[in-house]
Amino acid sequence: FRVFICSVFALGEFCDGVEREYMVVESVIMEEILNKYSLQDSFIYSLPEEVETYKLNRLRSICNAPIDKCGIYLFYEFESNRLLYIGCSGHIKKDGKESVRKSGCGGIKGRIVNGHQFGKDERWKSLPIKMKENGIDKIRIEWYVTWENPIFHSPIYVESCLLQTYLDKHKKLPDWNLKF
Repeated sequence: FRVFICSVFALGEFCDGVEREYMVVESVIMEEILNKYSLQDSFIYSLPEEVETYKLNRLRSICNAPIDKCGIYLFYEFESNRLLYIGCSGHIKKDGKESVRKSGCGGIKGRIVNGHQFGKDERWKSLPIKMKENGIDKIRIEWYVTWENPIFHSPIYVESCLLQTYLDKHKKLPDWNLKF
């Protein structure tokens, strides 16, 4: 079948509106998109054994994402490699410059650690509870800086392309994404 997809594949191009055959598997498309970004890394977050330790901000201490950059991040269930969540941090201002999150610890790290994904609590508090509810012991969090020379892609744009790719393949969003 045919769909419109965003053209992140050509450096510097944004959604070009060109109709393309959607014949490749979601992971290949995502890999092509994500491999464009040279500043990237990941870390493993394990569910604490005791509920009392949920009060400790372990996520902040192990998160290796930058505090002064904007980009996207993905949560995967560690054992199955199932994609659970796609998120972004930062946006592009009217003058064409990036706007990096300043609250919390800032940047992509601030969004990963302090984002309000599962209600009103910061992620460092709500993530272990959600993992326990879903029977998940360990997750891998990957992050990518999308606004770094020589590639300047809006984090919201890249997040949207990844979510659309997932939606096209699975007819739904990743389990922890609430809306698109």
